[in-house]
Amino acid sequence: MRQSAHYFSDRMGLITNPGNDHTILMVRTDAEGLKTMPIPSTHHKIRNRSKFPEKVKLSVMILMTFFFFVVELVYGHISGSMALIADSFHMLSDVLALIVALSCIIISTRQNETGPSNSRVELLGALVNGVFLLALCFMIFLESIERLIVPHALHEPRNVLIVGFIGFVINLIGMCMFHGHSHGHSHGAGGAHGHSHHEVKACNGHDHEDVEKKPESATQMNIKGVYLHIMTDFIGSIIVILTAAVSLYLPQYRFLRYYMDPFLSLILVFLIINSTFPLVKQTICILLQADAQDVDKSAAEKKITSIPEVNSVSNFQIWKHNDGRTMATIHVQFDTFESYVESLGNIKQILNDHGIDNVTVQPTFHSANDVQKTINVQ
Repeated sequence: MRQSAHYFSDRMGLITNPGNDHTILMVRTDAEGLKTMPIPSTHHKIRNRSKFPEKVKLSVMILMTFFFFVVELVYGHISGSMALIADSFHMLSDVLALIVALSCIIISTRQNETGPSNSRVELLGALVNGVFLLALCFMIFLESIERLIVPHALHEPRNVLIVGFIGFVINLIGMCMFHGHSHGHSHGAGGAHGHSHHEVKACNGHDHEDVEKKPESATQMNIKGVYLHIMTDFIGSIIVILTAAVSLYLPQYRFLRYYMDPFLSLILVFLIINSTFPLVKQTICILLQADAQDVDKSAAEKKITSIPEVNSVSNFQIWKHNDGRTMATIHVQFDTFESYVESLGNIKQILNDHGIDNVTVQPTFHSANDVQKTINVQ
């Protein structure tokens, strides 16, 4: 087996940077007709889990929520309860939020014909639902403050209690359906690998290492947005039931009749904002490919530069990928190719220890002749 690097040509094995004396190692993969380079690395594949259950559950939840919207709207008109009519349109907004989440999953699972943009659709859906929830919390907050200033008793408490119980059951079913899928877990390859693959395919001077962990993927963040919507309605149904029960069975407690609902609604707002804001922040950071805040970049860089074979480090970038993994690219300067091979494992281990799942190392060298001599491996 012979591997050869070439200067700027049809194969572009070695490319000398114009304006300096450094050379970047560029090795083609098997797709280009070259063999893989025997550099120690570890590969763990991460399987894409099926999104069919999410589609089914979202479809069922859309139907149930729309049914409840119709029930509230009809019952509100029959009983003349403006509270039920107003809440019915809140349920309609939940239907739209669920449709957004389902549409994003459907689009993301279609064959990608226009590029990698479809993989970010679910992140966009999570962001839309998160922002929508924050706007809803703002509206509930304003309404609660208004009712604290100008209190009024609940009308038609019996009808409100019945409808509130129906909403409680529907949202409880939704909570049970989406609870396990709203947390950061992944369905990885079946069975753990008990060995290392001492081979890495280098393409354009980049060595990749995929480590199987359990990050929160775009699908899980999208479902989390749905789960937060359902949780909001679930807690809201409990508040409606308690308020209606107090008005119906404890009318003598005037303070509870007038102030229980707005006080509990303010608590609901606090709980939802506390859960929704991190989701919105996380999706924005991933969409903008901002620096990962949970990685101590300076500490990792300091440890890498302390490796004897490493001359310098540059272009160190860390960001979150759509599937939740933490990615990193780094340019490292070495004197010789042997130094690169000897220190590559240490570099990747340092970055893995700092919570980085996928590492791309691009080596640079002082001498093109030295690189030409060292990578001609039999």
